[in-house]
Amino acid sequence: MSKCDWDQVVSHTAATMISAGTKVTAEAVRRQIGHGSLRDICPALRRWRDTRPQSGNVVEALPPEVAKAFQAAGASAWALAERMATERIRAIESVCGRRASEAEDERDDALMSLTRLEEQLDLMRDDLCVARASAMQATAALARIEAESVADRSKIVWLVESVASEKQATADARALVTELRQRLAAERNDCRSTALGVG
Repeated sequence: MSKCDWDQVVSHTAATMISAGTKVTAEAVRRQIGHGSLRDICPALRRWRDTRPQSGNVVEALPPEVAKAFQAAGASAWALAERMATERIRAIESVCGRRASEAEDERDDALMSLTRLEEQLDLMRDDLCVARASAMQATAALARIEAESVADRSKIVWLVESVASEKQATADARALVTELRQRLAAERNDCRSTALGVG
């Protein structure tokens, strides 16, 4: 059956169901027709709804007070959901920001320590050249400082990776926030459409 044929069959069936006071859904239309695939029926049903006059909106059958109550309840629920999501987002951003800041502080401290150690290492090397008599002591101190320097360099590498990881976590959290907001907006639009009886 062609697209045009499905449009005609679905349109006629849906109009008959509306006249009979039956709720029009894709599955109900398929049962009424007695055959066909939802893959063919759903697009035809959407086209019928898009071209159908909106004067028969279900909301018009509701008392104004009930319609207003539904709309107020929906708006209140979405406002609460959005507020909770915003609070959760702020909490995540706060934790990620604090962790990144702490890691950056530790990195800066390690860099300062490394600078001091490297300065001391240079001084010790100079002293080693000048004071050959204390070569054994200077060599031991030099070895200790170099060991500390290696340890601090390893710590810096770890801290740099930690900062990058926290920044990535923050970026992922923000991406998740954007997705959640988009989903909330989509769900809110769907709920509004349902409350108004559209589709």
